[in-house]
Amino acid sequence: MIKPIIICFGNILYGDDGIGEIVLEKLRESEVIDNDDIIFAGNDGLLLLKVLEENRPVIIVDAVRAGSKPGTIHRFNLSKRSKLSLIENHFTTHSFGLSEIIELTNDFTDISEIIVLGIEPGDTTPGREMTDEVKNKLDELVKLVVKEYNIYEEENINY
Repeated sequence: MIKPIIICFGNILYGDDGIGEIVLEKLRESEVIDNDDIIFAGNDGLLLLKVLEENRPVIIVDAVRAGSKPGTIHRFNLSKRSKLSLIENHFTTHSFGLSEIIELTNDFTDISEIIVLGIEPGDTTPGREMTDEVKNKLDELVKLVVKEYNIYEEENINY
């Protein structure tokens, strides 16, 4: 059975954009998930390309802009050829966007599943602290990441 890879994006110097880094720290502290299955990408969207080449299920953690109230938790279940229009304008921009990375991989890899878990950011201004709306949802997001990760073991899904 292949376990998913968790890839966390974000930059704590930009307020709520730092959720990925905080979630990564909480996951590592909990020791519930093997550290080899957790990657911090910072703002490097191209690192996702390398992860997708491994043909493992992927759980992405990032700040997600979907026009909702700050602190709203979002979950998207994506395949490489579907729902790209849904995500094109919903994510914080890093060096490459999620939709561009998925398009780049279409011809040379078979992505089984991509789960995106994120929190709607309130303030991503450089030098700002994380807002209370986002801070108050971090533990819930961590629990959701662990739940998604464990689904593969509980259901013995093979990819």
